[in-house]
Amino acid sequence: MGYAPKRKVAQSVVEMVAGTMVIIPIALFLLDIGTLVVANYINDDLCTRAARAAANQSTATEAAASAKRVLEKLNTSETGILTELKSMSADGSSTSDLGFVDYDSSSQGHVVASTRISVKLPVPFPFLPDNAKFTSRSCLPIVAQKAR
Repeated sequence: MGYAPKRKVAQSVVEMVAGTMVIIPIALFLLDIGTLVVANYINDDLCTRAARAAANQSTATEAAASAKRVLEKLNTSETGILTELKSMSADGSSTSDLGFVDYDSSSQGHVVASTRISVKLPVPFPFLPDNAKFTSRSCLPIVAQKAR
C-alpha cells in the first residue's frame, strides 16, 4: 500500500473543483424551477377553491366574500417567496386585493374566479428575472341557485 502520486491527487482535486463549479449552478437552477412549478400549482389550486366557494353561494356579494375568505388563507409577505396574490376580473383588465369573482346568475349560471400570484425566486440568475407572475382562471357552474 503506497500513497498516490502527487500528480494523481492534484488531478482529482482539479476535477472535483471543476465539477462542483458546474453542479452547484445546475442545482440552484433546478431549485428555481421547482419553486416556479410549486407556485403555479398553488395558484391553480387557490383559484379553483375560490371558484368552488363562490359557486356555493346564492348572491354575488356572498360569492365575493366566500372567495375572499379562501384567498386570505394564503400567507404572503415581502420577505417570503409568495409576495402578492390578486383577484382579477374575468377579462384580466382590472385587479383587486381579494374576492373579485364574476358571478353570472343569468341563464348560463356560472362563476369565474381569476387570480394572479407573484413569486420571488430563491436564487436569481443574471439571465432570468428575479420574480415571476402566474395567472389562473377557473369557471364553475353555480350550484346554489334555486330551481326555476
